Amino acid sequence: MGKIVLTEEQRSQLDGTTSAEVYDQAGKAIGYLLTPEEYTKLVYAWAKEEFAKDDLTDPIDDDDEEGSMTTAEVLAYLKSLNQGESGAA
Repeated sequence: MGKIVLTEEQRSQLDGTTSAEVYDQAGKAIGYLLTPEEYTKLVYAWAKEEFAKDDLTDPIDDDDEEGSMTTAEVLAYLKSLNQGESGAA
């Protein structure tokens, strides 16, 4: 993501504003300015929606996929690897 540094005059136009549309000199909308909190909220909402779409399009339990493991299975496997160490370096 690019970075734009506002002049003090531009910054003063935003005082009291939590979001704003940004236009070029010809009046064409070129973007939207959001607070970090608003941006984070939108990204989380988008991600939540995307995961919901995935669940709708592929509701089949992933446990049936070859090579997949649950968290508990992974932890048990890693523990078994530790128990097999001989301690020799």
